[in-house]
Amino acid sequence: MAVTKKERLEKVWERATSRFDRAYAPQQQIRLAALEDRRFAFVDGAQWEGGLGAQFENRPRFVVNKVQKAVRRIVSEYRANAMTVNFRSGDDDTRQDDMNALRTVYRSDEQYSKAQDTFVSAFDEAASGGMGAWRLTNDYDVRAETDYDDEAPQRILFEPISDADISVFFDPDSKKLDKSDAKWCVVLNPISWDTYTTEYLDSAELELETRPSSFKEVRKLKQFDWFSNDAVYIGEYYEVEQKTEDFAVWREPHSGLEQKVYAGVDAESRETAAEQATHWQSIGYVKVRTGKRNRKRVRKYFLDGSGVLKDCGYIAGTEIPIVVVLGIRQIIDGIERFQGSVRLAKDSQRLYNMQISTLADITAFTPREKPILTPEQIAGHELTWANDLIANNPYLLINPVTGADGSTTMSGPVGYIKQPDVPPALAGLIQITAADMMDVTGGDLAAGEVVANTSDALVSRVQAHQDMQVYIFTDGMKRAMQRCGEIYLSMACDIYTEENRKFSAVNDDKTFETATINVPSIGSDGQPVISKCFKRGMDVFIDVGPAFNSRKDATVNALSKVIPMTTDQQTQQLMIMTLVKNLDGEGMDDLANFARKQLVQAGVVKPTQEEEEELAKEQAAAANAPPDAATVALLAQARESDANASKSQAAAVQSLSTAELNQAKAAQAVSQTNAAQLSTIINMLQGMMGNVQGTAEQISAAQPQHPLDGKVNAAIASGNAAPSPGINPLHGVQQVQPDPTAQQLTSGNGAAPPQAPVHVSNHPAVGR
Repeated sequence: MAVTKKERLEKVWERATSRFDRAYAPQQQIRLAALEDRRFAFVDGAQWEGGLGAQFENRPRFVVNKVQKAVRRIVSEYRANAMTVNFRSGDDDTRQDDMNALRTVYRSDEQYSKAQDTFVSAFDEAASGGMGAWRLTNDYDVRAETDYDDEAPQRILFEPISDADISVFFDPDSKKLDKSDAKWCVVLNPISWDTYTTEYLDSAELELETRPSSFKEVRKLKQFDWFSNDAVYIGEYYEVEQKTEDFAVWREPHSGLEQKVYAGVDAESRETAAEQATHWQSIGYVKVRTGKRNRKRVRKYFLDGSGVLKDCGYIAGTEIPIVVVLGIRQIIDGIERFQGSVRLAKDSQRLYNMQISTLADITAFTPREKPILTPEQIAGHELTWANDLIANNPYLLINPVTGADGSTTMSGPVGYIKQPDVPPALAGLIQITAADMMDVTGGDLAAGEVVANTSDALVSRVQAHQDMQVYIFTDGMKRAMQRCGEIYLSMACDIYTEENRKFSAVNDDKTFETATINVPSIGSDGQPVISKCFKRGMDVFIDVGPAFNSRKDATVNALSKVIPMTTDQQTQQLMIMTLVKNLDGEGMDDLANFARKQLVQAGVVKPTQEEEEELAKEQAAAANAPPDAATVALLAQARESDANASKSQAAAVQSLSTAELNQAKAAQAVSQTNAAQLSTIINMLQGMMGNVQGTAEQISAAQPQHPLDGKVNAAIASGNAAPSPGINPLHGVQQVQPDPTAQQLTSGNGAAPPQAPVHVSNHPAVGR
């Protein structure tokens, strides 16, 4: 018998509320204590809440909040060393382009949704109360100029979750710190009754009349009060579903290409799978095998204390999109317990406030000794004495005292009401309490004072000691950021599927970077592939490091120490450029950009996509540009040297041929009487002349050719770079006169080749 939608949602609500109660009951006091810790540190008057405040009801209640300062120090450490997520491929070097694109897209989404504010808020709650959280969700890109439909582009957003210690509940059976093994999660959102009625009841899965009409009706259902007189709690319920999914493999008979089609786990995905199978079959693919795989999906619901308000279906990704960051966390008696930096300092803070208030009470109401006088002495002067603190009279009057015999005598006050002494125990206890607070919170004030002549090494050790006191909180944030990267990757595989979609982001060093994902291209095997795409199953590591500013400071300090010890000038120059690139200051941007450009050209810094394009344009322009006058002059000088060498070799060949010709004439004179010998000698002479001519051609062809000869010839022929007399900043230039001997060696009646200019130094030519 088929289960109706109403019956299925009722089962979901029963399962969700029973799971929530099982997590809420044992942690109720723990979470209320975490909320009290946050109130204690940040809410005015919260440090006097409880029985101690009742005892000081009609007495001064002062607050010297040292706990908040300790929390702010921890949060400031994180703000100064904010973490980020980097993606890299573990063992597949071919996916490096995908990882680079993923890093750019992640930074773009962070900046789009102002994620750093979300991270700071969660870390603040974890450092003070012990637990913070944020969620990842997807929504339409508000900057897209398209209608909101299935084809509109979406973005992954980072959204804060306030009061995570009383609103985020994970599966209590999950034991991992990052909750990656949780099977479900509930996030409570308090809203007003008006919002509940207008935004939820109108589109609720159940009818309005089945809803509770009063608070008393609901509080009997479960342990948690979903409805109160002031607010209604709406729960986001995430449930992990592990299902087995069928798939079929389709193969193209000729090329052997295979396509895998998954059957899907819901009606929509099954319909899509059927369309894909029909498509592959229509173009000649043949089904060759089938199989099964385990499919992890997450389904989301909205519910309240009576039922399911909305079934959101399967969400993007395979992970529960809630990231939780814990402070100090233990599992004791099977119950997860957590706390922040405030918990251990609360008693010392209360005791310190009580002592300061008592001391103020003592000093405020008895500022000085009061004289005790008789009515006769003060009669007529009451107002003067009463207003003495305000008028500050130079003297006060009293009346003489009349004796029993009627005589009058002058006498002073009968006595004095003395100011009570501060109890020695109170003074000692104040000192002990202040020392205990600094010890518990780690707020050693002396660590922030640097005495003269203190070495850098000692300061570094003191700072490292201070950092270790807050390391447990930063380490918890590191694990949360790692989990955030894993969730983001699983969502990006489902959301970012559009071809040639562009993203832009600003890097930590203020450079602008863009990335285009899902780019169609041709693989090494000649088949079409999609590059820079995101797929599940990639071996990905999440690197979380300190903020860019901290890394820059460390780089500058390290290079400042290494540069003086470097002897290689080229390496030293590259180090100096790297140091300049990491310097901060007014007017340093242009110099830093120049240094980066030099490092990119030297191959030290990996260029961005824009820098690669600009570098390619510069190289192409340099390859196609005509040579300058200096280059033409140098090449012309080289040609002149080659011509002189050729002339010398040709003269030697000519001398050799003349000698052989004389020998031949002598032989001809001897053998004039023999016609047969004469014919032989003539043939011999013709062969010798042919050999001489071939030798000269080989010598001419063997002259070295310069790679810029073609450009130089073109430049000289066009007249754009022809050498001409002139003066450069260092040397004068004169035109060399043509050599008559060289003109004689020129074949035919053509003009002699242009001669290269030579540089004439202003100094005497010593040793020429």
